[in-house]
Amino acid sequence: MVQIDIEGYEYILLEGFMKELPDHLLPPVIHFERKVMVAQDEIYPLQEGKKRLKIAEDLMKSKGYALHHEGEDLLAIRVSGFRASFDNVMS
Repeated sequence: MVQIDIEGYEYILLEGFMKELPDHLLPPVIHFERKVMVAQDEIYPLQEGKKRLKIAEDLMKSKGYALHHEGEDLLAIRVSGFRASFDNVMS
Protein backbone atom coordinates (compact mmCIF):
# COMPACT_ATOMS: atom_id res chain seq x y z
CA MET A 1 0.00 0.00 0.00
CA VAL A 2 1.14 3.50 -0.80
CA GLN A 3 -0.10 6.48 1.24
CA ILE A 4 0.43 9.86 -0.45
CA ASP A 5 0.02 13.23 1.27
CA ILE A 6 1.75 16.04 -0.59
CA GLU A 7 -0.86 18.77 -0.35
CA GLY A 8 -2.42 18.82 -3.79
CA TYR A 9 0.53 17.62 -5.83
CA GLU A 10 -0.48 13.97 -5.78
CA TYR A 11 -1.38 14.08 -9.46
CA ILE A 12 2.21 15.04 -10.38
CA LEU A 13 3.71 12.27 -8.27
CA LEU A 14 1.24 9.74 -9.69
CA GLU A 15 2.04 10.75 -13.28
CA GLY A 16 5.73 10.07 -12.78
CA PHE A 17 5.14 7.01 -10.63
CA MET A 18 2.79 5.34 -13.11
CA LYS A 19 4.96 6.14 -16.13
CA GLU A 20 8.26 5.02 -14.59
CA LEU A 21 7.29 1.81 -12.80
CA PRO A 22 6.66 -1.36 -14.79
CA ASP A 23 3.06 -2.52 -14.39
CA HIS A 24 4.05 -5.58 -12.37
CA LEU A 25 5.59 -3.30 -9.69
CA LEU A 26 2.62 -0.97 -9.24
CA PRO A 27 1.22 -1.09 -5.69
CA PRO A 28 -2.05 -2.96 -5.16
CA VAL A 29 -3.48 -0.09 -3.06
CA ILE A 30 -2.98 3.69 -3.22
CA HIS A 31 -4.61 6.08 -0.75
CA PHE A 32 -4.49 9.87 -0.82
CA GLU A 33 -6.36 13.00 0.15
CA ARG A 34 -8.25 14.50 -2.76
CA LYS A 35 -9.76 17.63 -1.19
CA VAL A 36 -6.63 19.79 -1.60
CA MET A 37 -6.42 19.06 -5.35
CA VAL A 38 -10.05 20.08 -5.72
CA ALA A 39 -9.44 23.29 -3.75
CA GLN A 40 -6.32 24.12 -5.79
CA ASP A 41 -8.29 23.79 -9.02
CA GLU A 42 -10.56 26.61 -7.82
CA ILE A 43 -7.69 28.88 -6.71
CA TYR A 44 -4.97 27.99 -9.25
CA PRO A 45 -6.63 26.45 -12.32
CA LEU A 46 -4.45 24.41 -14.65
CA GLN A 47 -4.09 25.26 -18.32
CA GLU A 48 -6.86 24.25 -20.69
CA GLY A 49 -9.29 23.66 -17.82
CA LYS A 50 -7.67 20.40 -16.72
CA LYS A 51 -8.52 19.20 -13.23
CA ARG A 52 -5.87 17.73 -10.93
CA LEU A 53 -8.09 15.02 -9.49
CA LYS A 54 -9.35 13.99 -12.94
CA ILE A 55 -5.75 13.64 -14.18
CA ALA A 56 -4.97 11.35 -11.24
CA GLU A 57 -8.19 9.36 -11.57
CA ASP A 58 -7.84 8.83 -15.33
CA LEU A 59 -4.26 7.70 -14.92
CA MET A 60 -5.10 5.19 -12.19
CA LYS A 61 -8.08 3.84 -14.13
CA SER A 62 -5.82 3.34 -17.17
CA LYS A 63 -3.54 1.20 -14.98
CA GLY A 64 -6.38 -1.02 -13.76
CA TYR A 65 -7.33 0.64 -10.46
CA ALA A 66 -10.87 0.74 -9.13
CA LEU A 67 -11.49 4.06 -7.39
CA HIS A 68 -13.43 4.53 -4.16
CA HIS A 69 -14.22 8.04 -2.94
CA GLU A 70 -14.11 8.20 0.85
CA GLY A 71 -15.21 11.73 1.68
CA GLU A 72 -12.04 13.84 1.47
CA ASP A 73 -9.90 10.84 0.47
CA LEU A 74 -9.58 8.47 -2.45
CA LEU A 75 -8.73 4.78 -2.24
CA ALA A 76 -7.48 3.10 -5.42
CA ILE A 77 -7.36 -0.71 -5.55
CA ARG A 78 -5.63 -2.38 -8.48
CA VAL A 79 -7.98 -5.00 -9.84
CA SER A 80 -6.58 -5.39 -13.36
CA GLY A 81 -3.21 -7.04 -13.65
CA PHE A 82 -2.93 -7.84 -9.93
CA ARG A 83 -3.03 -11.62 -10.38
CA ALA A 84 -0.31 -11.51 -13.02
CA SER A 85 1.78 -9.24 -10.80
CA PHE A 86 1.37 -11.58 -7.84
CA ASP A 87 2.29 -14.61 -9.95
CA ASN A 88 5.47 -12.87 -11.19
CA VAL A 89 6.57 -12.10 -7.65
CA MET A 90 5.87 -15.62 -6.38
CA SER A 91 7.70 -17.43 -9.21
